[in-house]
Amino acid sequence: PSLEGWMHLEGQAARDPYKTYNDIINRLKTVKDKGADTLLSDAFTRISEAAVLSELSFTTPMSLALIENRVALRGYPAPKDFDMDMSRLFEKGRRWFEEGSKDYGRILILQRLYQGLTSSSAAATALTRTSNQNFASIPAGPGFAKPLHSAGSTSQDAVTTYRIQNKDRTFTDEIIFKGMTYKSGDYVHLMNPNDASRPVIGQIFKLWIPDNGTPGERGIAVCWYFRPEQTFHPPHRPFWEHEVFKTGHFADHAMEDIIEKVGCQFMTRHIRGRPKPPMWYPNWPLYVCDSRYNDRDRVFVRIKNWNSCIPDELRKADFMPILPYERTVMPRKVDSPFLHGVKGPGGLMEEDELRRKSKRAAERTAKSSALPALDVTSSAETGVKTEVAPTMGAATTEVKPPADRSLTVAAGGRAALGGDPTIEMLPEDTIRHFDRDPRTGETLWFSGPPIQRINPEAFRPQHSLEYLAFLAKKKAAVEKERARREEEDEMDTDMEGEEEEDGQGGPRKKRLRSDSSQETRPNAPPTLLESLSRPYQPAAST
Repeated sequence: PSLEGWMHLEGQAARDPYKTYNDIINRLKTVKDKGADTLLSDAFTRISEAAVLSELSFTTPMSLALIENRVALRGYPAPKDFDMDMSRLFEKGRRWFEEGSKDYGRILILQRLYQGLTSSSAAATALTRTSNQNFASIPAGPGFAKPLHSAGSTSQDAVTTYRIQNKDRTFTDEIIFKGMTYKSGDYVHLMNPNDASRPVIGQIFKLWIPDNGTPGERGIAVCWYFRPEQTFHPPHRPFWEHEVFKTGHFADHAMEDIIEKVGCQFMTRHIRGRPKPPMWYPNWPLYVCDSRYNDRDRVFVRIKNWNSCIPDELRKADFMPILPYERTVMPRKVDSPFLHGVKGPGGLMEEDELRRKSKRAAERTAKSSALPALDVTSSAETGVKTEVAPTMGAATTEVKPPADRSLTVAAGGRAALGGDPTIEMLPEDTIRHFDRDPRTGETLWFSGPPIQRINPEAFRPQHSLEYLAFLAKKKAAVEKERARREEEDEMDTDMEGEEEEDGQGGPRKKRLRSDSSQETRPNAPPTLLESLSRPYQPAAST
């Protein structure tokens, strides 16, 4: 690759670059889906060439057929121009299809293959042995990968570490790849070898160049963030919209694994604003993080010290500054993805299993430190672990979680529902007839009719109809008198230049308005309170 990370040709390929372009396109058009005869490139045919999306970084038409025509007409002066068009095509595919769909995953597989073909020779050679893992540089992703040198790990799943490795590599401050500059602290989408439709979310901690690698070989050390479907949690645990969870897993990825830059905010800042460029742009995916996830004990721990979650060299600076809102904006809450039929390496947990996991985690923590044991309880509503230190000299009281009022428990548990429960979503035609919570956007649903409440406005004193009619007539009379006075003032102004002398030659006298012309105001009838305060007088009999 060139210094900017774009495709660079040498030797025979440089003398006939259009043959190389055709070979790359033909390779992309021959890749088939796993276990099927469907071509991955069919996803490009479902993208409109002329459609321009607001989330794109360009405004020109783009499609695979358009690129093929330009290659046939020899319309690319340099390999960089061809590479840039292909990058725009993959960007349009990522924005056209919804994340998690099959076509979205097909676009990402083709992008990972293309980046391997146009990068270093070592990356292109590795594609032959990584075709069964979506061409990723690692054999397993979140939920499937295991720590290196751990018990039970094999060459097919030993991927992560709990510390960043520094052997046989040289760290660098930044790396430019496909025109994008990557630095420590950036959040990225990475190729997931197990599920291409849900890319790995990671934060770059180190960028490195191998000491004994081939020219152009580069890599990154990232910290993984898990999605909700990659965790084990109780069925009634709510999640923030687009919420992810920080883990202690670090993994080495090749630069070709990078799909795109994304944004991830900690909860304390996410509710107050959005990141400033260049850390995030409105057309990038954005996630929110509020807790850590321990996949060994299957527990969530809310993050209190956010500085401990970012690289060391960024802790003294203002990491990811925001453009503030005028007020706090809370994200929507969503149900577990497993209740909507989403499959993943994670799963649903029963409450007793969650308590056992939390208790074992507390015992392990107590053994590894000289501090008193912590009474760890797990909230039945959120599944988040809460640590309560026992008071010296006092008996430790058990903190009971709140009662579970979910539909699963009300129906008698998952066994009574016949396996994994699913919730059928209300159609939009039905939802639009009901009010929604302005903070969460959830439909407000009540099990019974509203209670009849006394309206205090109905018992306040009110004016009688006669008095209201009097006020209307009085207002009309005042408006009429004001209009008459304004008309007379205009007439006086017109006569200001004329001299009007009396019989003795003195100055003119001002005309005085006659009060006799004013209308007599009608007598106001008594108000309702005045009528009630008068003594009762029986009507005279006739």
